[in-house]
Amino acid sequence: MDWNSLLSPDPHLLFSRYSKRYFPHADDLVRYLADFAEAFKLDIAYDTRVERIRRDEDGFTVTDQHGHEHRARRLVMATGLTRPNTPDIPGIETAEDYSAVSVDPEEFTDRRVLIIGKGNSALETADNLVETAAVIHVAGPHSIRMAWNSHYVGHLRAVNNNFLDTYQLKSQNALLDGNVLSVERDPADGMYRVRFSFSRADEVVKELRYDRVIVCTGFRFDASVFDPGCSPTLVIDDRFAELSPAYESVNVPGLYFAGTLMQQRDFKKSTGGFIHGFRYAVRALSRILGERHHEQPWPQRQLESDPAALTDAVVAGSTAARHCGSSSV
Repeated sequence: MDWNSLLSPDPHLLFSRYSKRYFPHADDLVRYLADFAEAFKLDIAYDTRVERIRRDEDGFTVTDQHGHEHRARRLVMATGLTRPNTPDIPGIETAEDYSAVSVDPEEFTDRRVLIIGKGNSALETADNLVETAAVIHVAGPHSIRMAWNSHYVGHLRAVNNNFLDTYQLKSQNALLDGNVLSVERDPADGMYRVRFSFSRADEVVKELRYDRVIVCTGFRFDASVFDPGCSPTLVIDDRFAELSPAYESVNVPGLYFAGTLMQQRDFKKSTGGFIHGFRYAVRALSRILGERHHEQPWPQRQLESDPAALTDAVVAGSTAARHCGSSSV
């Protein structure tokens, strides 16, 4: 199963040539993407950050940090989920965020640590600290959902669940089901005082003390660059732009979305949030744009209207899908 390659007619641009690991290192993906861009001579403006997007009757104007303007009739956002999905908890701003916290376990030696969140980022962080921290509590309002049980790869993967053994085998660590009501840092000793409501104890509220509090509650789409007149409607707790079946904003014509932002259409139902899913959705978007705006018909072929021909076509398509890097897909 090649779940990291982008679709390409070039058989050399397969991720399996860069890493044989089931969970490759992030640096390998960066190297792969750089080679992919070079192979197709993609026109990419590096070191360029979009600061403002506005829309008029002629299309979109994108202004970067240098003050340069880029204009287009249509705009495709492929920025991923880059804004921390910070819960509305009093005092949460005093805690450390997953995107910036140190990954050196030695910095947590003999510390009491609270991790807010129960997804892969939270349990990955907990696993990293098991050997050094004195106590680790992982807290959230819902029970952990295992990917092997839910069949959704965004739920907790087995590679990140070693921490569960330290809890189930009665070590010093624990999973807390309930709501963090407030986070307050004591200026006298630097310790955190966290008020927690336990969901399985008749909403009993207790104050717990920690040396470190880490927020691992995921990320959301950053819509702050849009002018009010062209800001897309957000859904799913404002984490994603709401999309039409063509991956177009439902309220901003000409604004399309690609990559992991496409998962709004199949959130927690399919694989649209991950490369092995959205690579096909991106190809579909390319064909949609070609058909709508460039008089390029959707690729097709005629089949005989009998069950055998239809069955053969489905089997052939399934076989081709196993070789995602080949030109047959």
